[in-house]
Amino acid sequence: MNTSQKQQESISEIKRRRTANKNNLIAMALLFVALISGSGATRVASENLSSGDIIWGGLSVIAFATLLWSLFISYKQADERQRLIQLKASSMTLMAVTLSILTAQILHALNIVGLNVSIQFIVIGGIVLWSSLIRAVEHSSN
Repeated sequence: MNTSQKQQESISEIKRRRTANKNNLIAMALLFVALISGSGATRVASENLSSGDIIWGGLSVIAFATLLWSLFISYKQADERQRLIQLKASSMTLMAVTLSILTAQILHALNIVGLNVSIQFIVIGGIVLWSSLIRAVEHSSN
C-alpha cells in the first residue's frame, strides 16, 4: 500500500468520525433537552396526562431514535476493526446498564431512591460509559 492510499484512508476515516461525532452531538443535545424538559414530569399514576407530559414523551422518543440512528449509521460506515470495538463496548455497557436497572428496581422497592431519577442517571451514565469504553478498547487494541 503506497503513501497516497494510506493518506486517502486516513482522510476517509477522519470524515467518517466527524460525521459520527456531529450526529452524536445532535442526539446528545436532544437527550439533554428531553431530560431538562422532563425533570419535573413526575406525577401520580391516577392523574391525567398533560400536554407537557406528551411533549416530554415525544422529545424523549425523538432523542432516543436519533441516538439509535446515529449509532446505526456509525456502525454501518465503520470498518471491521471499528465494528469489533463498538460491539465490545456495547456488550460491556449493556451488562452495566442491566445491573444498574436491577439495582435501581431493588432500591426503589425498598423506598430508598426514586425510580425516575435513577433511570435518568442510568441513561446518562450508560451513554458516557459507552463513549468511554469505545475510547478505552480502541486504545488497548492499538
